[in-house]
Amino acid sequence: MSKLTPSQSILYEKIISETSKFARIQNYLLVGSSGNGKTHLLRYISKHIDSEYINFENEFGIDFFQKYDYRVIDENIFLKYISENIDFKYNNKLIMIDELNGVLSSIYQQRRIINLISGYMTRAYRNKYLISINGLYLSDIDLMSSYENKIFALNYTEEDNKFISQARHISSVVSENYKNAHYFRFAN
Repeated sequence: MSKLTPSQSILYEKIISETSKFARIQNYLLVGSSGNGKTHLLRYISKHIDSEYINFENEFGIDFFQKYDYRVIDENIFLKYISENIDFKYNNKLIMIDELNGVLSSIYQQRRIINLISGYMTRAYRNKYLISINGLYLSDIDLMSSYENKIFALNYTEEDNKFISQARHISSVVSENYKNAHYFRFAN
């Protein structure tokens, strides 16, 4: 099994700590740029604790987009879909949902991403949820601060660059390119 970068390791500990606490509503976001290693981190978590990793586009994308026209998808449709198609399958687990770009871009185009995040963060499910999203979708600072202990930000740092450089036996100049997903693609 592959290792986590320093940034991923820190976030791993925070996610495990926060999601193990009891709360009535336990919905979280993992935010980061494309290629930062969000998917790698979620898969790593799913292998180390009792949780489920869901690649939404691979597992539910066809069904979802056959049921709903992408031009009319809003936060209510998506949150209802989670309740009806994912939540009932599990009982009190951490469910990590990744690869939501198609859904999020539809909602983003309608300028309803804030409604989606607010609705998701305040909705009670029978499971705990951690949804991975690209940081480009979140520009509302007030929203971010409202849920700051429920939003985990993954950034690619100089420490991560050094880690990848050493792990792959390559120069740090070359490893700088790895922040665009190359390391994480081969690490899984």
